Amino acid sequence: MSQILKEVLQQIREGNDSLRKGLTKISNTFYNNSELSIQEACYNILQIPLSKSSEECVFIPTFPMAERVRLVKSQNKLEELDEDSTEIFESGLIEHYANRPDSLKHESLAEFAANFTYSSVHTKTSLPLKNNSGYVTRRSKSRVIRYRNYHYEIDPENYVRENLMLFMPWTNEINDIPDKDMEQLFASHSHTINEKKNYLMHLMMII
Repeated sequence: MSQILKEVLQQIREGNDSLRKGLTKISNTFYNNSELSIQEACYNILQIPLSKSSEECVFIPTFPMAERVRLVKSQNKLEELDEDSTEIFESGLIEHYANRPDSLKHESLAEFAANFTYSSVHTKTSLPLKNNSGYVTRRSKSRVIRYRNYHYEIDPENYVRENLMLFMPWTNEINDIPDKDMEQLFASHSHTINEKKNYLMHLMMII
């Protein structure tokens, strides 16, 4: 393969081909001279993915509020807002969790992310979120959750905040997870936090 590629590169240098045409030649050389198993060849012809994840994942943005990236609403949605409105960002997983119905008040953010799917459309099995912010439906198969995963030895403050945010049920992040009382709050809810965390890890729902 290396000798064939050298010959192709030499032809490109000596010719007047454009960069795009040169790259096409290289990729075609790789494709036409690579050895494939019968299974790989069949998958290629049938356009079947060679690899596929068997588990669906969801990322929970557990960064401090000031560091989270949020999407601004479309121009049409912004124009519909009142002049004094500050609701310029699209709602995400954290906002959906904060607006969960009372029937899910004991669900932690981690459990909510793993077990529910958001939709703006109502169905027979969906639950309405508060403030007319949409609906959630319980999943038949839980998702694997991923998050920032701070380490206590490196960043103890964010480690404590992240664990409270993920595994202690809350409604208002600012009020329920105040900066000045996090250590005390973590200690008083350590049993609940460890119980929910161990349960999700046992089900292989945390990576």
